[in-house]
Amino acid sequence: MAIHYKTVPSGTAIYTWIDQTTGENWHVHVPLLREYIAKRQASAKPFDVKLAPVDESFARTFLDDNSVDLQRVIQLGVEVTSGKRKLDPIILCERGTYTNGNPDVLLVDGHHRYCLCAMAGEQFIPCFCLSMHQWKRFRIVGAPDMNVDQLRDIPILKRNY
Repeated sequence: MAIHYKTVPSGTAIYTWIDQTTGENWHVHVPLLREYIAKRQASAKPFDVKLAPVDESFARTFLDDNSVDLQRVIQLGVEVTSGKRKLDPIILCERGTYTNGNPDVLLVDGHHRYCLCAMAGEQFIPCFCLSMHQWKRFRIVGAPDMNVDQLRDIPILKRNY
């Protein structure tokens, strides 16, 4: 069961992915997904924290595409190195397709953390990797479709996590 766009409060962090071939838009309700993961982590059946490879050129696309705010990445770095913050694992969601036998994934939450790790020269970043079955209930339907240029023009939300 998906979430209808009209029920999502204004200002809610929504991850949007646009298929470069078809133009199809996928939207995910990030706060509810994070809440679900937090509850699972506190349960008897938590998700495994895995390690995802960090690719510096992939991280650079987040800056080029206006997906991250460099000042926020720097701020996170200061908070981490001063011991004021521990970074949560990023959230990867499987798309249901495969390339070279590996699942294709969306980086739904953690773009700033990913960039920080890339800038720090880290080879891997902790992550939760959810199957489509686990995350699809947080998919938002009924949102207006947009193209990549329109998505880039949307201001980056500054979240405190």
